[in-house]
This record gives sequence, structure tokens and C-alpha cells, in this order.
Amino acid sequence: YTGIGDASIQIGYRILLKKDSQEQVLLLHTTCKTPTGAFIPADGQILRAPSPGSGSWDIGLGLNYTYRTPNWGYYGELSFLLTTPNKQRYKVGNRSILAGTIFHSLKKNQWTLMPQAGFRSEYSLHDYQHYDRKWLDMHSGGLLLFASAGGQILYKQTGFRLLVYIPVVQHYAGGSVHSSIRSEAALFLIFRKDEQTRLCLGRRIVTGK
Repeated sequence: YTGIGDASIQIGYRILLKKDSQEQVLLLHTTCKTPTGAFIPADGQILRAPSPGSGSWDIGLGLNYTYRTPNWGYYGELSFLLTTPNKQRYKVGNRSILAGTIFHSLKKNQWTLMPQAGFRSEYSLHDYQHYDRKWLDMHSGGLLLFASAGGQILYKQTGFRLLVYIPVVQHYAGGSVHSSIRSEAALFLIFRKDEQTRLCLGRRIVTGK
């Protein structure tokens, strides 16, 4: 199925801490996900086909932490998505993400190359086929763990990022669903000299799950 997915609105509060040549950034944010994408019911199938959207209003909470020196740095992410039932009373399981990345900064003239490597884990509770009756969808929920590698290149205030996620451990939907390699690409602009303020202009995620 194809179509427009669920749109999200995010509000964050950023705390910047500096000490000599070190920099620490803490970002607290909350997200409201809207049901703009179409939800496709299972229609008698054992496994529900992926839908453009969940058809529900969801709330996300997140914490991002960045520590960097002139040449090295670390980025960590912890987030939760609290879901609600949609009009068909189907409820996608609550989800959490834990990720960490180490990066190295190489600068020459106005160019910056930043290779990086890390991990990303995703844990989802079971979906509900009918939330009011507490009918669990046993072919949903589970754990996915990825190793990530890639980097970004920056020229002046314009940059491009490419990341690849390779599944290392996966136990999703009781083992009936397997995720393939994911890739992520983004184009961004920096409107301030510190590299934490960015506007993503384009992003594409390709996944086999």
C-alpha cells in the first residue's frame, strides 16, 4: 500500500552546556502524531499488511544527548511513543527506541566529513485487534536491534547524511516477520554556527519490514 503517512508536530527544549573545548547538548522534546495516513485493516489475513498510517492520535516523548569535542563526539537517543486506538478500535503497541552513535569530525577548509557508527534498538508491545475487548494481535510486537554505520558531509551550511542499519538481533511478531537492511538519507541546512540547529529538507527510509 502507498500513500501519505502520518504527519507529526514536535516541540523541544534545548539545553546547551559548554566547558572549555567540550560541548554538551540536552534536548527534551514531545511529539504529536496525527492520523493523516490511511489505515488498512487485516481483512481476514493472519499478518496485517503495512499501512501508510496507524489511524490514531499518538504522543511521543524523547530525550536526546550530544557530547562533543573538536574531533570526537557521542549522540544518544531515548524515546517513547504512546499510542491510542483508531476508529476501527485497532491499537498499535506502544514503542520505545534506544540508540547511540559515536562520530569523528574531519575538517578541511569549509568542508566537514563526519563518519559515524553505533546501534539502534526498537521495542514494541503487542498490537490490539480490538482494544475495548483486549484482543491481542499475537503477530505483532517484539525487539529489533540494528548496528548502524555511515556519515555526513557538510560544506559551509549545507550537508548530506547517509546511514545504513543492519539487523543484528530480531524477534518480531513471534518470529514471523523479519526486517531487512534499512537505509536513511537526509539533506539539511544549518542556520546557526553551532551544528545542532538543523532543518531537514528531505529524508527517505527504506526498510524490508
